[in-house]
Amino acid sequence: PLRILSLAAVLERRGIPCRFFDLNRLFYESIDDEADGREGEFFFQAARALENLDADVYGFGTICNSYPLTVRLAREVKRAHPEAVVVFGGPQATAVDVETLEAFPFVDVVVRGEGEEILPELLGALGRAEDLAAVAGITFRRNGDVIRNPDAPAVTDPHRIKAHIGAA
Repeated sequence: PLRILSLAAVLERRGIPCRFFDLNRLFYESIDDEADGREGEFFFQAARALENLDADVYGFGTICNSYPLTVRLAREVKRAHPEAVVVFGGPQATAVDVETLEAFPFVDVVVRGEGEEILPELLGALGRAEDLAAVAGITFRRNGDVIRNPDAPAVTDPHRIKAHIGAA
């Protein structure tokens, strides 16, 4: 997905190492499994694969139709890596940021809006163990309370994002 590749480019350009796991590829492979009579394997395959990744932060892009699956996968990741930070982004999480954090204690942060500008700032704050209250465009939990920071400024100039990812 182009959006994820854009985020990867921004992070790599800033010297932040990242790895991506392509759930789409795994999904299409699981369709072949279902044709062979192994129905319902996708969730378990995806959960196992994500559990085997070792990271400090796990980010999930969200859209409406796959949100229940994303929530279930995030729960499994947090169960396997309780010390890791689970971050949601994308249109669905943005639309229900507060509700997501209230309902799902295994989701730590929601990035609202343009992740190309917000995510590197969030990761920097996490890396320095700083208070997340200074990061615009996120919703997070502190001492059991859901905190919704002010929105980050809207990106009105597409060249601003291109400059972040090094595109001409």
